[in-house]
Amino acid sequence: MSDAITMRDLQRISAEKIQALRHPTPVTSGGKIIATLVPQSDRLAQLQWLAERAADLAKRRSPEEKARIVALLGYDPD
Repeated sequence: MSDAITMRDLQRISAEKIQALRHPTPVTSGGKIIATLVPQSDRLAQLQWLAERAADLAKRRSPEEKARIVALLGYDPD
């Protein structure tokens, strides 16, 4: 994931650089996404970007993942 930043990088990044991020950015540790950094700049563009990423992820769900989500929520969000 080329857009991601690591926890180590996050310790060194300035507030100005965080605000300059163009969209929510995954934060990784040990190769796993552990958080999402959301700069408070252009909220509409951020929400659109996030909705696109969520739709992409939803398309990649395995049947087992989908079944767990339905069991958790009590309905199919797709």
